Amino acid sequence: MPDEPLELPEEETEEMPVSIGGGVAKIPELKPEDTQDEMEELAKREKIDNNLYENTKDGSLIITGNDGRAKWSTMPQRVGMLQNDNMYRTGPPQVKIFTLPDDLDAYNAFLKKAGNTGINLDGDPELVLETNHEEFWRGKFYVRITYRNLFYRQLQNMDR
Repeated sequence: MPDEPLELPEEETEEMPVSIGGGVAKIPELKPEDTQDEMEELAKREKIDNNLYENTKDGSLIITGNDGRAKWSTMPQRVGMLQNDNMYRTGPPQVKIFTLPDDLDAYNAFLKKAGNTGINLDGDPELVLETNHEEFWRGKFYVRITYRNLFYRQLQNMDR
């Protein structure tokens, strides 16, 4: 046994910060054309809440991450995303009230978003209905619908 300590060959390593409890994830580098496209996309959004936007181009709702990129959207990117539990999530419960026959067109358009009409890529609906309550009063039907928006995971860098 030699008394001298073993000398390891020097390797060129990239300096990485030390993290307690796990590794350090590298942030992917963005190409200039990527950031330009994303800036144009951000300009087409209308802010609703902290990280919730409405895409004015197609009317879908978008949830962004802290970096501003779309993480979830009511418009799926692929067919059948509702079949996989990891590819969708529901939003908080919401309520809409319709007066029939005055709001009949709006009521039918709303119900179309929950059906398998092919609007959102062959059967991935934009929302899911929870309850439907109807009351008749003074010659009109009042319909109260409780629903949740369905948000589909946005798959980053699909075409790159």
